[in-house]
Amino acid sequence: MEDRAQIDAFSAILQRRINRRWPPIAITARGAPECVVFAVASVRCDSAMLGDPRRRNRLHRNSLLSTSVALLLLSLVLAACSRSSAQPEIPVIAAAPAYETATLPPIVTPIITPIPTATNTATPEPTPTPNGYWPETDEQYAANSLLSSQSGVYGFVVMEADGRIVSSYNSRTPFVTASTYKVVLMADILKRVENGELSLDQELYLDHAIFDRSGGDMYFTWGDAGTYRPLGDLLYAVGAWSSNVSALTLLTLTTPDALNETAHEIGMEQTYLFANPYEVPYWPPQPGVDSSQEDIDEVMTYIIDSYEEEGWVNITTPYDMAIYQLGLIHGTVVSHWVSAYIVDILLDNAIRDRLPAYLWDVQVADKPGNLVGAVNDTGVIYLDSGPRAVAAYSASVWDEAHATEILALLGLIAAGRPAY
Repeated sequence: MEDRAQIDAFSAILQRRINRRWPPIAITARGAPECVVFAVASVRCDSAMLGDPRRRNRLHRNSLLSTSVALLLLSLVLAACSRSSAQPEIPVIAAAPAYETATLPPIVTPIITPIPTATNTATPEPTPTPNGYWPETDEQYAANSLLSSQSGVYGFVVMEADGRIVSSYNSRTPFVTASTYKVVLMADILKRVENGELSLDQELYLDHAIFDRSGGDMYFTWGDAGTYRPLGDLLYAVGAWSSNVSALTLLTLTTPDALNETAHEIGMEQTYLFANPYEVPYWPPQPGVDSSQEDIDEVMTYIIDSYEEEGWVNITTPYDMAIYQLGLIHGTVVSHWVSAYIVDILLDNAIRDRLPAYLWDVQVADKPGNLVGAVNDTGVIYLDSGPRAVAAYSASVWDEAHATEILALLGLIAAGRPAY
């Protein structure tokens, strides 16, 4: 329709031009819009064609007039026909580059786990960090009074069994997990046992190389290198003694993606293991009502330094770890059987210098963790009034013995005994 309108308009222009000089002559456009034939006798034309503007030419009344006009109109016919018959241009879309999976070298460190194959994913858009909490409780004011004056950064969350927040300090601030990531590892391996993929009785080989890289172990001796032990023994060693040899061996039975999936199924939405922090959805973290920009900046520096040193980093928040402990209370860490199995091991924890340190008359099922500049602990405190889920974390602490004492005092606060 657009082509026909243009042709009719052109015919009218020609007619008006010709009538000025040669009134008897008529112009007629015939044929389909795709290929038009103009019938003329003789003509004078100022051309404003459908293509580019052309120079105006005056046609004189002479014997060559008809021939000139015929040639001019023939070119119009050919142009119109060629335009309709030309195929539309198809834009060329560049093929997407092949998707590659980056493989990190299999390096094992003495403190935490070996670098596994990481999934190379696109960096997601940052999402806001939740605002945190500030409950009006004695525990809250005691924790704030203790932690706000400390060097380094501390995070602390206490939850009642019904999920009510009792105390919250840097609750949604990310921290490096240290060995507390092992509670997620235990849940993932036991999920596979429950599904029939693994057996507690199956024998696993304790590689000499793992002992060498770990510099020994807190549970197995050098004489155990090169021997086989039941999977159940390794689960006990990793939970009660924070055995790195056990953790490194168990990691061969799973993957980073599977560990993160298990953590998120439990409800640990801000926990990312073997991660690139720049690819974490909530990165960079934002301060909330129970945190400050100064603390966020300091802990981000610690996380980035850890990442650049290892090529990956294990990140969690005090809130996420408290959610894990809440799952142990209710039997929702994978299942009742898995939750009970983990609690039985953590009740036998051999490292009692943090949350349980001053709670001699209270059962505490906890899992501590250490790195240079970080002292952590997370667990369940079984009070007469009911169990409480607790998580206590630190980063950029220069005196780890002092940080250990701070966590012991946090244990008292979590138990409702803040008279430290």
